[in-house]
Amino acid sequence: MTIGDVLELERPLAVLDLETTSLNVSEARIVEIGLRVYYPRELEKDTFEWSTIVDPCIMIPKASSETTGIDDNIVDKGNAGKPWPKFVQLAGRLARFLSNVDFAGKNVRYDLNVLAHEMFRAKCTWSFAGAAIICADRVEQLLEPRDLSTLYKRRTGREPVGAHRALSDVVMTDELIAVQLNGNMHVFYDGGDKVNGYTARRLHDALWKNWIDSEGKFKFDQMGQPVMAFGKHKGSLMQDVPADYWKFILREDFNSEIKTIARAAMAGTFPTRGEGR
Repeated sequence: MTIGDVLELERPLAVLDLETTSLNVSEARIVEIGLRVYYPRELEKDTFEWSTIVDPCIMIPKASSETTGIDDNIVDKGNAGKPWPKFVQLAGRLARFLSNVDFAGKNVRYDLNVLAHEMFRAKCTWSFAGAAIICADRVEQLLEPRDLSTLYKRRTGREPVGAHRALSDVVMTDELIAVQLNGNMHVFYDGGDKVNGYTARRLHDALWKNWIDSEGKFKFDQMGQPVMAFGKHKGSLMQDVPADYWKFILREDFNSEIKTIARAAMAGTFPTRGEGR
């Protein structure tokens, strides 16, 4: 079953996914585009599928390559002796093709915003304003509400008592996490067993792998060194980031946790394993 089997379409619906170099929308460059387009029945057109690797015209960060499997070597080799297209070469056709259509995808607003930024850089006029947008994450959120009372009832089978009072919520949260974890430890622990111990630190590492801060802007690499996980210095050791960038963070609208880390970095103090999220 597909979306085309479920919805009555008023205009074409493009199921879209982008693989990119960054999770930062304004900095991300597209390295792969995938599309499946459904058409209203009255148009009598077959479903259209298309994908291509895209030359991002920058070095692809290691973290991106580990996620997508697309690295600089794959881009450089091209396809059957021909180079992969740069986005600027695709922009005009994509802008025409993806106008007056609706969109679907997982976290698809991120993809659409990245696409809009790439169109702007390519000096191509395009907008998804006014499009109907269907997001798998939002559908899941509405199908499975995740407020405390709903989660408590779903997992424990009991009605919440005293919801939205602090101690009552503490008690429900305590019971909820215990029920969530009971019998499911293997999901979170790589090779974990009761002999080694299901410790809070090991669960923390599974939930927030290598995160230093609450947003994952700084992380520990495989050697346990703190690295940048965002911005123009993404992938760099924190100790190698110039002072001007730490000053930039302190000036801009970052949360207090990020700014505290930046102030410490300016003073030559960097996170060590055990401090991280």
